[in-house]
Amino acid sequence: MLIKLWDWDKKWTCTQVFEGHSHYVMQIVINPKDNNTFASASLDRTVKVRTTTPSPVPHWTGLLR
Repeated sequence: MLIKLWDWDKKWTCTQVFEGHSHYVMQIVINPKDNNTFASASLDRTVKVRTTTPSPVPHWTGLLR
């Protein structure tokens, strides 16, 4: 499944696509201290923490039981 990042200032242009979940994404939470970092929760029982900037921050995945 895909998560798409849309840019309001560029007439809703899709600026980034995030892949990795194998089922529907049910929720996205943006980090209030860093708008470039967010977490996504999916029905594949994983939570992925991601960044919108090219940085050495690792892509974290956690399995929910």
